[in-house]
Amino acid sequence: MSLGKFDRANFSYWKEQMHDYLIVKGQIDLVENATALSNIKPDEWTRKDRIMHGTIRMHLSDLVYY
Repeated sequence: MSLGKFDRANFSYWKEQMHDYLIVKGQIDLVENATALSNIKPDEWTRKDRIMHGTIRMHLSDLVYY
């Protein structure tokens, strides 16, 4: 599965594609439970949390990432 990088021009399309990508990768449960995750500090993230965040960051263009 190929997913382009988010570059501010295609957010709606990218968001749907990222949602599907996270389903395929088995990481969607973290996104769907974002309220609970938002209360966790980065130093308390589990391995699965880190993988999901890394997956999303890998699909951001350089301008959006920074």
